Amino acid sequence: MRARVFGAALLLMTAVCGGAAAQEPVWQRFEVERNSFSKKVTFQPVDGSRKMVMKYKGIPVAWGSAIQLLVDPDVYEKQSHRVRYRFRHPLSERRMVLLARAKSHRVGPVPIRSEDTLPVVELFADDEESPRGTLRYDDHARVLFAGQIEERRIEIERVSEDTPPDAGVLKYLLFPYPVSGTFVIRVDGREAARFNQWPQHGVTSPYDLELDAGADPVTREDAMLAFVVFDLMKDFVNSAG
Repeated sequence: MRARVFGAALLLMTAVCGGAAAQEPVWQRFEVERNSFSKKVTFQPVDGSRKMVMKYKGIPVAWGSAIQLLVDPDVYEKQSHRVRYRFRHPLSERRMVLLARAKSHRVGPVPIRSEDTLPVVELFADDEESPRGTLRYDDHARVLFAGQIEERRIEIERVSEDTPPDAGVLKYLLFPYPVSGTFVIRVDGREAARFNQWPQHGVTSPYDLELDAGADPVTREDAMLAFVVFDLMKDFVNSAG
């Protein structure tokens, strides 16, 4: 009797463990490289499938406040920053626009951070006037980007340990955007993608990207779009910092 009970329990445990293992995501891996000179982002699947190339247009611009007419900008500087990137979604080929805005304040060489200076990203599709998504960047939080895309919650969180450029005076003055690290992208609280950002080499920014191959197409598209936001915002945040 005990043997039958033990056998049944063992079969149950095997089934439960097998079911849990079956629920583990299968990742589709890409080697990604953005060239800021040619304005191309290349997604090369590691399984040898056809690579995807995303071209984008747009450059960050900045303009000063009227107060600069009265105050020496070497002593006090206040600027507004804006960029409008146009591209096609790497997976859906849908035409997209990324519109980002930020403000910067400086007293001498020291940047002054506040809620007003946090960059905000709006995402538009197919020439629509209303944004399909809005994300806010916070350089002092582990969740660097948070917001929504078509009513789905989006988060990009840094999960690797901090490095010297991520803290203290170096981050405050020189590195407002991560230079490297490991990040996860969550859609409605569920991990839908993860990526490693490697240090930039000249005009190229390399990454290793993994998408959850078992996720539904909309979730995969949102996760990929969130990654594109992270990549394209690097130049903007650094120029606005």
